[in-house]
Amino acid sequence: MSPIKFFICFITLCFCSDITAKHIISGSMTYECLGNNEYEFTMIIYRDCFGGGADFDNPAAISIFKNEDELIETLEIQITTTEIVEPVFCSGQPVQYCSEKAIYKFTTTLLDGVAPYNIVYQRCCWSDIVANILNPEENGITVVSTVSELALEICNSQTIIDMPLAFAACPGEEINIPILPFDADGDSLAFEICLPYKGGGLGGTPGFPGDPTACDGVTPNPACPPPYEQLSFADGFSIDNPFPTNNGIEVDPINGNISFTPSSQGVYIYGLCITEYRDGQILGRSAHNIETTSGINIINIEETVDLNSWEMTQSFSNQELSFTSNIPSKNGVISLYDATGKNRLSKNIENQNKVTINTSHLNAGIYFAKLDSDNYSKTFKVVIAQ
Repeated sequence: MSPIKFFICFITLCFCSDITAKHIISGSMTYECLGNNEYEFTMIIYRDCFGGGADFDNPAAISIFKNEDELIETLEIQITTTEIVEPVFCSGQPVQYCSEKAIYKFTTTLLDGVAPYNIVYQRCCWSDIVANILNPEENGITVVSTVSELALEICNSQTIIDMPLAFAACPGEEINIPILPFDADGDSLAFEICLPYKGGGLGGTPGFPGDPTACDGVTPNPACPPPYEQLSFADGFSIDNPFPTNNGIEVDPINGNISFTPSSQGVYIYGLCITEYRDGQILGRSAHNIETTSGINIINIEETVDLNSWEMTQSFSNQELSFTSNIPSKNGVISLYDATGKNRLSKNIENQNKVTINTSHLNAGIYFAKLDSDNYSKTFKVVIAQ
């Protein structure tokens, strides 16, 4: 096996036991220098369409630390774009796997003399069906991009890669993932295996007292400063053996391309770390987190559903929430939870494609509306103002 390493990261949102998302499955963050100390950051997050629970954070709380661990500010960044990743077929049948991709872009100014900078997003928790990590359901994830002092001095931009960060594979069929790295500055690149960082926990959820925005909470805000603790592999897995394959994992030392043949069903997390060098000096390191679902739950075409059919709009003047879909649901329920996880109201769905909920009786605060209908689940963040 080549000396190339993987960064194992499988991330999931959760807020409370009743609306635990546990469906975010991968993510990464990189930067581009625009000149005059201005940098554009791009964070990519994937979620499992079948995971249920909360949708992508929108906005996402992203914290900026100078001098490595001194908090400057926390930005509330809206989603720039989203897209559904194409389905995968095994033995001619579609695999019950669907991933949705969200891209967050934002620009900020980084001053000289206070590097390194760490730009950080944290969220709990990982999916409890991940097979190669210890206690994934109790730990969150840290997605971080670091701008070193040298990178700031020479206006460096991190390497861009063109590859899916989450996908399904078929047991016994060889997988070849072209990384296609592009470095605008022509820097030397090295690929290596590394472990994910923890970020957040179950604090603030029912049965777990504490502040949900604290370091051990489900939504750290601000994010907690470095250094970050690494996760641990479950028994039988290691850096050199992150998931079951027929003949191991091969990684091209020149361009980072990954190839393997999965040998069994399961959900596993891994990824790619890229270190940049210029004239023998390290410029920085980027982590591209990846998830692979291997041959899980093959379904019939007739059983597929519109995976993103329901949407929510909020009318502040009428103090109501409206849920609409282009596909009427035979049965289901919409439940509204407050920030402590308490169910404040529920409304049944019966052969409807539009449902309205009155919110005039609710106190100001953050709520979560969870919709479960016809093997479809989605959660919306709701802000009630005075």
